Formats: sequence, C-alpha cells, structure tokens
Amino acid sequence: MAKTLSECSTIGDCVDFGKNLDISLSSLAYKGAFTDDSGNKIIYNTTNIIGRYDSLLAEYVEDMEYTEAEFVKYYMQPKRLSLDLYKTTELWALLLRLNKMTDITQFTKSKIKIYNKEILGVINEILILEDVSITKNKKESGII
Repeated sequence: MAKTLSECSTIGDCVDFGKNLDISLSSLAYKGAFTDDSGNKIIYNTTNIIGRYDSLLAEYVEDMEYTEAEFVKYYMQPKRLSLDLYKTTELWALLLRLNKMTDITQFTKSKIKIYNKEILGVINEILILEDVSITKNKKESGII
C-alpha cells in the first residue's frame, strides 16, 4: 500500500491511502517546533488546516437544538458530542470553532451548529489534498 499520496499509481491505491489516513486533532494542523534551553524539542500546532476550507465545509453545517436531556448530557462536553455524532472525540475542537467558541466552558448553548455525518469523508479528502504540504511541514519542523 502507498505510504504517501505521490506513491499512488492507481485509483485503488488512492482509495486505500485515504481510508488509512489518521483523522485526529493533531493531524488537522500544521506544526512548528523549537528546542528549549534544556534541549527538549517542543512541537506545537501553528495553523488549522481545516480553516482553509471553511467555504467548502459550509454546505455540511446543520443547526442542532438539544432536547432538555441532551442539553444536560452535552453541557460543556464537546468531546462527548463529537463521539456520539462522529464516533470519535477528535472533532471536538472543530465543533467549538464552528460555533465561534474557544474553550469548552463556552459550550453551554442549547442550539448549536454541527457538521453532518458526511464531514468525515470530506476531512479525509482534505487530508489527501494536503498530504504533500503536511509531509513537507513535518520535515521542516523536524518531526519526521
């Protein structure tokens, strides 16, 4: 199986490559790195990759109004909502960003915006499109 998009020689290779992409909070951002005075390498997120695709993602946004029980369940719990909606906790930060929130303590509204279930496929496609840039960024940051 192809390890990078540039190694794909058939459509099947590209499909297999896409299915094996890691959709994680960490994989959705470009990285930077520095070494502190003690010689420890610190890696940090610099730019949200998904933010570059906001106009594309807009068609996957829906309004959601909680029932009373859902409001209690998801109050300040975007990871729990992410898990219930998408079967992964990794999209919690995207839910915050979509709702113009910066912290889980702001996740207290009874009506929010969510991405529909197709979002996982769209994120997968974005990661495929960004693969060369992501790999280059990791090399430049000394991560790989």
